[in-house]
Amino acid sequence: MIFQNTAVSLRHKLKAIELNESQLILQLHNDTLAYSWQALQCSPQLHKTPFSHLIEIQLNADDTSYKHRFAAHSDCQGQLDNYWCNANKADLVNTISKIEALLKQSFLSHRKWLAIKDKVKALAVNWLARDLKCQLTDDIQKALASLKELVSWTETDIAEFKNSFINYKMREYKSFFDRLEQHPLTEAQQRACIIQDDRQLLLAGAGTGKTSVITAKFKYLLHTKQAKAADLLVLAYGSDASEELQARLEEKDQVMTFHSLGKQIIADVEGSVPKVSELSTNLQAKTAFIIDTLQALYSDDSFKQLLIAFLRNNFAYKFEGELSTFLNSPLKNKFVQTIFMLISLYKQAHAIDKISELETRFSDDLTLLRHFLVEYNLYLSNENSIDFDDMIIRARQYTLSGQYTPQWKFILVDEFQDISPMRAELVKDLLANKSGSQLFAVGDDWQSIYRFNGGDIRYTTEFAKHFGHATTTQLDKTFRYSQALLDLSAEFVCANPQQITKSIQAFSSNSLPAVKEVFHTDPMQGVSEAFGYIANQAPTNASVLILARSHAALLDKSTLQAIESHYQQLSITQMTFHAAKGKEADYAVLIGLDKKSLPSRVKSAPLVEALLPQVERFKDAEERRLFYVALTRAKKQLVLLIPEQSPSEFVMELNY
Repeated sequence: MIFQNTAVSLRHKLKAIELNESQLILQLHNDTLAYSWQALQCSPQLHKTPFSHLIEIQLNADDTSYKHRFAAHSDCQGQLDNYWCNANKADLVNTISKIEALLKQSFLSHRKWLAIKDKVKALAVNWLARDLKCQLTDDIQKALASLKELVSWTETDIAEFKNSFINYKMREYKSFFDRLEQHPLTEAQQRACIIQDDRQLLLAGAGTGKTSVITAKFKYLLHTKQAKAADLLVLAYGSDASEELQARLEEKDQVMTFHSLGKQIIADVEGSVPKVSELSTNLQAKTAFIIDTLQALYSDDSFKQLLIAFLRNNFAYKFEGELSTFLNSPLKNKFVQTIFMLISLYKQAHAIDKISELETRFSDDLTLLRHFLVEYNLYLSNENSIDFDDMIIRARQYTLSGQYTPQWKFILVDEFQDISPMRAELVKDLLANKSGSQLFAVGDDWQSIYRFNGGDIRYTTEFAKHFGHATTTQLDKTFRYSQALLDLSAEFVCANPQQITKSIQAFSSNSLPAVKEVFHTDPMQGVSEAFGYIANQAPTNASVLILARSHAALLDKSTLQAIESHYQQLSITQMTFHAAKGKEADYAVLIGLDKKSLPSRVKSAPLVEALLPQVERFKDAEERRLFYVALTRAKKQLVLLIPEQSPSEFVMELNY
């Protein structure tokens, strides 16, 4: 079809416009311009002027608009729209079909939505800029209806769509979720499995079944064919947690600790499994190393002065000139522990460029520490070995340099509240070097108790800040203890406003009061009364945990043996609050609840404190969380042995 024109173009002298199925042809007085319909961003638009019309052409290639003046045929706009729609409908229909299929088959992650939004935005510019003046085919009308809906989506609409998708998948896989564990998964546990955002944080309070969710999500990804076993990596904080997860999964090789992961990465790059130094595992070797280093360097007067100042400032120890006197003192073991802690923290801080900010403030202590570091590195070199920190540091180096390429699409991390900066950076490196990879972090900020080991609660409480846009969900049922114990422990830990508020309900009820108080003037009298009470309440083979803030506050060996002998019907174990993390028993007996013992006021060496994650502003924040851990170990009843004189302020704060 040809439209003749005698007017003057704004850019060229336009004689005629020719339309056919493949292209738009503009016949100029001295040239001819041809454009395929696919090269046009949208259908050419006619603008009426007092004396003629303008035809506006928008090109895809350079986003440039061209206008030509001509005398329009009465049906010109309809013809232009018709040809353009027919030529471009395949792109529209196919793109919308792919988007709809994507929305149906998998969870709408943040990355996925951004890609869809870009596609939708481009299509909207092409198709929705104005009303088309032609008869639209059914497939175009259907695609445009979907496009208009997608363009209008708000954050609320997206949230509603995600929720509908989750509900649909819960119905589809109901029998699967019901059979995975001893009991059917709760709705919150199922939702955590179905959500597949790029970054996902699951807050799992004490006794809410976090291990069940990790194993269920692993199996769900395999069952729904979203992943093969080789695509999945489960990272556990320690060997006990790793073994528990391995016991629940057939694909045991996909479960690792951070150290075993680092070891594997190093072995893949270097071709052999690295040897772990005895200085990482053997206390006698550590002590011998420190003694040998002190004896070798003590003759250097500058080293001696640094050592004397360090002992005076950090341990209030008055050095009297003889090294042998110090080595035979009770302080020696604490010094050995402190130096090795400093070596580890220094290496971690150096790996994330944190040392320079401490140089002025801790100049002498750092100089002393570097003397030990030189000898330490020489020892490892002679041994041809590495330590646990090297496993993470070297793994990061190989990943960042491209010598190691991660294969995991899904990284699931347990006990995320205890992650250290260096481990967090390794996780980031693995994600950054595998396109499209996802992180599923499971933790509980209420149980973050390992700052002394480098754990930084901010990676949980400020998850999105460190890992990017994220979906955060919570497990809402505890299977361990009663609602009364849940409420009092939650109220206690949330006295710190920086803790994340959670809504948790107890799965089962309990006829016993949440707390049994045993007031005493003599600790042993209190222990005797407590166990007499439990023996009267408990059935045969009831389990009892005796918990204290420190090893020093635990029962001595002979006392524990006497109790075990007298109450043979009870299964009795004792441990510190820290060791009790992840444990449970029918009854938990908390001892050492005096003001001097709880909260602990023991301070680390200033350089140790400086190398650790920043202390929280709220007073005794980590001690409060530690006591929360102790409070939440009992399935049936919590027994508190409370001294009548000077009880802990934490105990007095409990509302029961």
